[in-house]
Amino acid sequence: MRLLSALPEDRASKAPTTARVFDQFADTARHHLTSRQTGQPVQTFEPHLTDLQHQILDLLTIPRDAYHSATADP
Repeated sequence: MRLLSALPEDRASKAPTTARVFDQFADTARHHLTSRQTGQPVQTFEPHLTDLQHQILDLLTIPRDAYHSATADP
């Protein structure tokens, strides 16, 4: 199990703060390409999660499809 650097002095911890967990997902985004003519979605670019992000989702029992879902609302 990988430990997160969770303390102010960047020491590893088995119990990171919520802010440190959120930091791991700060740059995670889903992008929707929309047609100018119709306003309809053309393509969705799903986020690419790291192994650590997948591990965090698993530990928090959050389904991975919360980040990888073709039916997510734009």
